[in-house]
Amino acid sequence: MQDVFDPSIIEQQLLLNYQKQTLSYQQCFNNYSKLIKEWNSLRLLSSQFEADIEQMKLELSDPKLYETLKLDKAMVEQTNLKLLQEIDILNKSVSIMTINFNEAEERYNEKRVKNDEMMKQLLEADKIIKELTDKNIKNAQKADYYQHQLEDAISDKKKMTDEITILKKENYSYIEQLKNSKQILIEKMNEINSFEHDVKMKDRQLLKEKELFTQRVQEFEGQKSKIEKKFEGIKKNSLKDKDIQKEFDNMDLGYGSFKMAEGDIDKKTDYPKHISKKISKYHQSEIYAICCNLNGSLMATCSGDKSIKFYDPFNQESRGSINSENKIYTSLSFSNLNDYLLTGTSEKTVELYNYSINKFKCTLTGHSSKINAVSFTNDREKCASSSDDRTIKIWDLEKGFCTNTINCLSSCQTMDYFNYEPTIVTGHRDGSMRLFSTKDGKMLDNIKNLFDGPLSCVRLSSNNNYIITSSTDGSCLKCYDNRMKKILISLMDESYMNSHEYNKVCFGPDDRYIFGGNLSGNVLVWSLDNGTKKDVLKTDSQGLVIACEYNVIAGNLYTGDSRGCLTIWH
Repeated sequence: MQDVFDPSIIEQQLLLNYQKQTLSYQQCFNNYSKLIKEWNSLRLLSSQFEADIEQMKLELSDPKLYETLKLDKAMVEQTNLKLLQEIDILNKSVSIMTINFNEAEERYNEKRVKNDEMMKQLLEADKIIKELTDKNIKNAQKADYYQHQLEDAISDKKKMTDEITILKKENYSYIEQLKNSKQILIEKMNEINSFEHDVKMKDRQLLKEKELFTQRVQEFEGQKSKIEKKFEGIKKNSLKDKDIQKEFDNMDLGYGSFKMAEGDIDKKTDYPKHISKKISKYHQSEIYAICCNLNGSLMATCSGDKSIKFYDPFNQESRGSINSENKIYTSLSFSNLNDYLLTGTSEKTVELYNYSINKFKCTLTGHSSKINAVSFTNDREKCASSSDDRTIKIWDLEKGFCTNTINCLSSCQTMDYFNYEPTIVTGHRDGSMRLFSTKDGKMLDNIKNLFDGPLSCVRLSSNNNYIITSSTDGSCLKCYDNRMKKILISLMDESYMNSHEYNKVCFGPDDRYIFGGNLSGNVLVWSLDNGTKKDVLKTDSQGLVIACEYNVIAGNLYTGDSRGCLTIWH
C-alpha cells in the first residue's frame, strides 16, 4: 500500500515530466534565438549588399555585373522568405509548447497539492498502523501463549482419543467375540433343533414304513399261502413239471412275476409293469415334472395348471397342494437332507418350500428369464437353478443369495446333479450337453451337437456312470458313458416319438432299464444291456406321456401325461 501511493515517487515523476518539457521549450527558444540572430545578420548583409549595389551602380557601368548582383539579391530575398517562414513555424511551435508547458505546470501544481494531502493522510495512517502494530504484537504474544496451551490441550486430547480408540477396539473385539459365540451357539441350537426335528420326522416316517412293511409282509404271506395251496392242488392233480412252471409264470398276483426254483417261490427282481393306481384329471393341464423324496413316501408333481400337488403312494392319498394365480411351476426337486422342496417358476424366481410344516421358506431372485430346471446339491445349504437367460446360478439357502453365476453359452433347458461330486450336467437349446464344476464354475466337458434339437432331459444313473438324454426332435434317446466320454448307445423304436419340450425319461431298477413315454400314451421300456426295446407298458390314456420318474426304495414308476393323468406302476 505504501509503495503504490508514495507521494515522493509521484512528485519525482511529475518533476521529471516538467524538466523534460522545460528542456524541449529551452531548446526551441535557443533555436529561435539562433534564427533571429541569423536573420539579423542576413538583414545587415542585405542592407550592406544594397549599399554596395548602389555604390557599384554608381561606380560601375558594366550591365553584366549589374545583372549578376541583381540575381544575388533575388537569391538573398528568397533565403530571407524561407527564414521568415521557418521563424513563423517556430513561433507557432513555441506558442503551443508554452501553452502545454503552462497546462503541465498547472497539473503539476494540482497533483502536488493532492500529494501533500495524501502525505498527511499517510502520516496519520502510519500513526494508526504503528498503534495497531503495537496492539498486534501484544495480541501475538497472547496468541502464542494461548497457542501453547491449545497445543498442550490437543496433545492431551489426542492421547485420550488414542486411549479411547484402543478401548473401543477392545470393546468391539469383545462384542464381536460375544456375537460370534452367540451366533455359534444359535447355530448349534438350530442344528440341534433341526436334528431333533429330523429325528422326529424320521421316527414318524420309520413308523409309517414299519407299518407299511408289516402290512406288505402280511399281504405277501397271504399271497404265499394261496400260492402254496394252489401248488399243493396242482401236485395232487399230477400235472407235468413244464405245465406247473408255465402256470406259475403266467400267474399275476399284483407283485410282478413269480418263479419256482427247487421247490421255493421267490419274488423276481424286475421292473414295474403293473398299474397300481391311475388318477385321471389329477391335474387340469399337462404334467411337466414328477419327483419323489428319498424314501419314496411322498411324491410331487407340477403342471401347466399353476399348481404343485403332493401324493402319498404308500397310502394312496393326497397330501395337499400349492396353488398360484400368476405363475407356472416348471420344475421340482426334493432335498435328500431335509424336508425341503425346490421349485422353479415361469416368473424368473426359485422358491423353497418346507413341506413338513406346509410353509414357504424363501424366494430366490436373480434370473432374468424363465426357470427351466432346479436341483439340490450334496451340500445341504446349496442348490442350483438354470434358466433361459443362459446362466446357471448356485444359491446359498440360508442367506438367500447367489454365490456363483455360471455363463453356459446357451439357454439351459434341463439339469441334474452328481451325487458325490461338486459337478452338474446340463442340457441346452443348441443340442449340446455340458458339465460344470459348481465350485469355480469351470466347464469340465462340452458334448456338442448331441441332438439336432434342444435337449429336454439329462438324467444321471445312480452310480453316475451313465447319462440318459432326450430331445425335442423326438426321434430317440441317447445314453452317454461318463467314463469313456462317448455315446454308449442310441435307443430307438418305431413306436417311439416324443417331441415335447418337457419330455422326461428315467433309469429303472439297478440302472438296467430306461423308461420313456410316447405319443400313444404308453411307456416304452429299453434294456441298457443291449439297447433293445424290452416292453411296452400300456395305459388307457389318450394323452402324450411327458414325465417318467422311478423311485428305487418304493420300487414304483410314476408317469404323467399331457391330459393331467397320473399313473403309478409297481
